Amino acid sequence: GDVYKRQEYAGGQGTQGDPYQIATGEQLALLVQTDATATAGKYYVLTKDIRLNDTSAEDWKQSATPWIQSDNSFRGQLDGQGHVVEGLFIDADVTTTTRAGLFCFIGPGAVVKNVGIVKADLKAKFVGSIAAYIEHMDGTPPRISGCFAASSVKIQGADVGGLMGATPRPVCMEDSFFTGSLTATGKKGGLVGSLWGAADANNTVIRRCYVYGENRDSALGNVSTKMVLENVYATRGQTGVTELEPGHMIGDTAKTSMTGFDFDTVWRTVEGGTPQLLAFPLFDDSAVWSGGTAAEYAGGQGTQGDPYQIATG
Repeated sequence: GDVYKRQEYAGGQGTQGDPYQIATGEQLALLVQTDATATAGKYYVLTKDIRLNDTSAEDWKQSATPWIQSDNSFRGQLDGQGHVVEGLFIDADVTTTTRAGLFCFIGPGAVVKNVGIVKADLKAKFVGSIAAYIEHMDGTPPRISGCFAASSVKIQGADVGGLMGATPRPVCMEDSFFTGSLTATGKKGGLVGSLWGAADANNTVIRRCYVYGENRDSALGNVSTKMVLENVYATRGQTGVTELEPGHMIGDTAKTSMTGFDFDTVWRTVEGGTPQLLAFPLFDDSAVWSGGTAAEYAGGQGTQGDPYQIATG
């Protein structure tokens, strides 16, 4: 049976003025299992951080409750209001057509904004922390805005993206970032893993986004000259994506090197870290690797009784 019991939303009517309120993992589970036609044109908000699993233990994944792999596509609007989803966990077969993400599918008209993903471990054929796959349908391209997946997010699969996995249709993404880790047998990109077909057109628009991490992943699994890419930064450059050394994305230096970012109303610089979104409380993304090598260990003597302590990448 389904571990996440279905229940009613915490409140709301699903309208723009009175959106459905989501305050628990069960209510989030209700959303991702709702039929696409029922979410179209509806509005939802997160009213709290959603904790899907207790991630406090090092081995939390051993007893984690897997998130739902739903075939229903989301076509509504979800505003996280600066809340995070923690403990997203899926361990699926990479060799069959499996999908893993907060949403397995999103479709025309969908908007996901102001949602953060932290402490997640996702494995499937197609993976994206926000959405694994874009529905193959005409309509207004889905939009991801003001979202992120933190350094505590681990993604594995065939075609995988930090935020969005694979898409045969155009997509819009703005003011979002990925600092986690990607492992792929196929295509991978910190923002979008694989784009083909109609996604390879000028209504795929990505603006003011960045990718940062130890593996120096590129922003997109593949790019084309038809895509609109503006102020997109990564530690590995591509056509339309500006390559920056890790140090140029850290602290106040980001203000001068990451042009186009609004550091007054949308972004904040972080001392010793990469930029974060003002919609969210400042958090410790310190697992973010600076691109350098530590001068010394966090402590210890290297003996069995007093081993060297490693607290960073």
